[in-house]
Amino acid sequence: MTQPRSFLLIACSQRKRTDTEPLPALERYDGPQFRVLRRFLRTHPHASASLDIAILSARFGIIPSSTLIPWYDQRLTPEQALLLRPKALTTLRQYFQNTPYTHCCLSLSRDYLRAIEGFEAFVPATCETAIIRGSQGARLSQSMIGNYFLG
Repeated sequence: MTQPRSFLLIACSQRKRTDTEPLPALERYDGPQFRVLRRFLRTHPHASASLDIAILSARFGIIPSSTLIPWYDQRLTPEQALLLRPKALTTLRQYFQNTPYTHCCLSLSRDYLRAIEGFEAFVPATCETAIIRGSQGARLSQSMIGNYFLG
C-alpha cells in the first residue's frame, strides 16, 4: 500500500534571495511563509516525504518547489491572474490526475486564488482540501504547515 500524499500550493513571495545563479524556488523565495516551510521540512522529514509542494509564481505560473529560477521582480496583478489562469488550471489538473492526494492545502491571497478559480472541478471528493486565505501574515498565523500536515 502506498503512503498517502499531500499537496501544498503556496504563493510566491516578494522577498527573494538575490543570489545571481538560479536557485530552487523553495530557496529563492524568502518571505515568512517560506521560512516556516523550510523549517518544517527540516524538522519533520517523515511528513515532508509525502508532501508535494508547488509554488504559484507571478512570472512562472505553477512550478514544483525544486524548479531552478533566477531572481526576478514581478507582482501578480488581478489582470495577470486572469491571463495566468488557463495555464495554472492545466498544471493543477495534471497534479491531481497523476497523484491520488488525500490532503490539499492552498495558501494564497485573493489575486492568486483568482488565478486558479475553478480548480475544485478536478479535485477528487476524497481529497480533503483547505484554502487558507488572506494576507501573508494572516495565512502564516493560521500555522498552515505544522497544524495542517501534522494534524
